Amino acid sequence: MRHIWTVVCKHAVIDKDTNLISLLDVLEEITIFDKPKPGGLVNFPIEFMSLWIRDDLSKPCKGIYRMRYIKPSGENISIGPEIGVDLSEFERSRNKLSFQGVRVDQGGEINFIIEVKTEDLNWLEIAKIPIKFNFIEREKQPQVNSDIPEN
Repeated sequence: MRHIWTVVCKHAVIDKDTNLISLLDVLEEITIFDKPKPGGLVNFPIEFMSLWIRDDLSKPCKGIYRMRYIKPSGENISIGPEIGVDLSEFERSRNKLSFQGVRVDQGGEINFIIEVKTEDLNWLEIAKIPIKFNFIEREKQPQVNSDIPEN
């Protein structure tokens, strides 16, 4: 099986009548208005929509892939289970993975990696999707002195 593309977005919708995909709020950079927290979970919905196709269109096949990401520190984080792709009935398959957040404890580029299981049962990296995470600490709001009368 062959990976054609993966798009990272906030929400992906497949129309039941037309089978068309709408990718809403495609992501390439995320800004969080807070300071990073050690081991912190960035609570931000994120979806990965992928298209897979048979290597030989005339031969049905199946495959397995998985995802992980690499933090700016170089730490590898596995996300989600291994995912099966069944191309036995159709030549193409779309898969959507949804997450409510990722563990990011510093700003910088996070590389989401897609790997497929090879025939010899090893994992082969086939795609790397960079998303930049920015942390911007909001300035503290001045406190209102309640002893001063308003005019």
